[in-house]
Amino acid sequence: MTVREVIARRKRKASIVTYSEVVLLVLGMILGAGGPPWLMVAIPGFVVFLAGTLYLLFFLRCPACAGAIGYTVSYSSSPFSISRKIRFCPFCGIALDSELEMNGRGDR
Repeated sequence: MTVREVIARRKRKASIVTYSEVVLLVLGMILGAGGPPWLMVAIPGFVVFLAGTLYLLFFLRCPACAGAIGYTVSYSSSPFSISRKIRFCPFCGIALDSELEMNGRGDR
């Protein structure tokens, strides 16, 4: 498995959670005009959306050096993949298309 694939998998999982919570948040806000019960859906939706966004930007790490690569791969890419223009980790310099030695850790 390449470094790009590991990062893309983590980014994809976090993006799915984040964007599904946007839908939940919007649904809660639209239906929340009827009263407080729907705010119980909108508030957790916002909290999870915020947590997912923070993870994507600040806690998505390079599997080789543990550098915070999230902002770099989120800025110029689609929500579910990493741009092919990004070729190296800005922290350790490893090529994103190189094979990653898992050392028994596996992908979290």
